[in-house]
Amino acid sequence: MFDHRSVCQTAFMLFHDLSIRVLKALQHQLKEYGPTPHTHKLKGRTAQNAFPPEVTTDVVQFLKNYAEKYDLPQPAAPRARPTASPIYLPCITTKQGVHYKIYMD
Repeated sequence: MFDHRSVCQTAFMLFHDLSIRVLKALQHQLKEYGPTPHTHKLKGRTAQNAFPPEVTTDVVQFLKNYAEKYDLPQPAAPRARPTASPIYLPCITTKQGVHYKIYMD
């Protein structure tokens, strides 16, 4: 099942782009639960700092309205998605510009 060869910790961390903290957490997870996918403590619950669903719905609606007004539609739908073609926003649009339109207009 497992191949128990030794690996240089520094090389492993460098190869997988891990910090020592994350590596220790992975080692603890492996010892505690075995080779299973990691589950966080909020499984099935919402985080305390998460936005309420109404705010998320409002943001999505704003972005859809913004995209309808300033969009650059792709001429044809890609083969993987035959239902609708993607809509691109102009590259001059910045996050700061969208923020200004939301809160300052």
